[in-house]
Amino acid sequence: IGFEGIKPVSFLQADGAKDIGIEMYTLSKTYNMAGWRVGFAVGNAQAMIKPDKVTLSLSVETTNKTATAALVANSEAMNKVLNALKAGGVRENETSTSFFNISPNYKPIDQQQEGQYFPPLESRDIISYTVTNSITVDSYNLLNVSQWIDIAVQAGVNDVSSIYFSLSDEKSE
Repeated sequence: IGFEGIKPVSFLQADGAKDIGIEMYTLSKTYNMAGWRVGFAVGNAQAMIKPDKVTLSLSVETTNKTATAALVANSEAMNKVLNALKAGGVRENETSTSFFNISPNYKPIDQQQEGQYFPPLESRDIISYTVTNSITVDSYNLLNVSQWIDIAVQAGVNDVSSIYFSLSDEKSE
């Protein structure tokens, strides 16, 4: 609805908005058509279709004094997560590793000292190592998503990075 001759702006005018959203209109209020139930939607047709696929990104991050200890702890935790998800109904072919990293953690620099500079990483003391292991769950079973997240967190996941609902290739055609 516009006032004083100012035309309202549609969010669909923003770059890329038509690819991901829809905008709903009602003619009942806009044109003072009391009692009428007339409306329409404008935007991406795929955004108006019920999704049939979910992609979850789950991560386990562990830190320990040595890289080996951090890796062993992470592997044990991720195996526990994978077994718990399998017991919760996630099929083995629905999971895959999406990211893996081992990185050192350095002793903090006292920035309060006057004239302090940031020495190269090679000269700083390593105090621990962090291992991050991320998996992706791609499934067509949308009914168990919240249960799977609970199971994964209880089993050791400490980062649920994203939950993405989409259309399968078959449904999007």
